[in-house]
Amino acid sequence: MRNKPQDKPRRIIENNAHYMSIADFTPREADVLAELQCGHPNKVIACKLNLSDHTVKMHLQHIMRKLQVQNRTEVVARLGQRVTSDIPAQ
Repeated sequence: MRNKPQDKPRRIIENNAHYMSIADFTPREADVLAELQCGHPNKVIACKLNLSDHTVKMHLQHIMRKLQVQNRTEVVARLGQRVTSDIPAQ
């Protein structure tokens, strides 16, 4: 089943709520995480969220510290592991 375009905002909100529960991320850090998961560079994230490049970098530093990782690739990998580990086995 294909997702409708109007489902995307709801999925982003659901993902943000999930991210916020993982490591006590702030709502804005969750927004940055959602964009990072899409593979966007800092400049695109900044533009989409109406932030400065520096603010995005600071959010990413806080996210990396909370997840105890060294770079943005590890952030995405760590979140992927946590999401799949949260899915109950059937």
